[in-house]
Amino acid sequence: MPNYGQITTDDGGAGSRARSDLAYEVGGHAQGERVAVFKIAPLSHPATPRSIAGQHVSKKPGWTEDAPVDARGARTLQEQIAEVRAEAQAQLDLREAASREQQAIAVAALRAEVQTEVEKCIAREAAIKEGARVALEEERARLYNSLQTEQKSFEERCVREEREAVGRAQHELAQAQSTFDGDLIVLRSQVEALHKVLHTAPLSHG
Repeated sequence: MPNYGQITTDDGGAGSRARSDLAYEVGGHAQGERVAVFKIAPLSHPATPRSIAGQHVSKKPGWTEDAPVDARGARTLQEQIAEVRAEAQAQLDLREAASREQQAIAVAALRAEVQTEVEKCIAREAAIKEGARVALEEERARLYNSLQTEQKSFEERCVREEREAVGRAQHELAQAQSTFDGDLIVLRSQVEALHKVLHTAPLSHG
């Protein structure tokens, strides 16, 4: 128990200060107010408190005789109660501050974790976009090369087919020319033979 002040004896001398063997509950603290309950445990001090300032103190079996509270002790008790309350409030404030600090630390850690995840997502998205861009460029280059190869092959095939066609046409023209020349020779021979027949045949008169 805390120290709650002084107790005076009948002869006005100073008694023992309240220790752990002194416990009491006070209903009023102002000077002149009546104390509702005041329990005094047996003291080890040889002087037994009986009355203080003429105020009444309730008596319990096995405890000391009735003894009122000194006004100075009442004020000291009020101050000590206020101190206890202030200390309790300070402890509560400290706990609340610590709780707020812990909450702030937790929130900061959560925000950092979220920021890290966001950065990871952004990095993954950038990597996916870069990979898609590279794949698209490679596919575009492959298609272009394939188109160039196909175009070159087509052009070569066209040139080859054109040359073959020209060759066949020239061959057929040569054959036709040869045939025409042969036919022309035959026709000329026939014409010459006919002229000879006409010049050598006797003319009929009348």
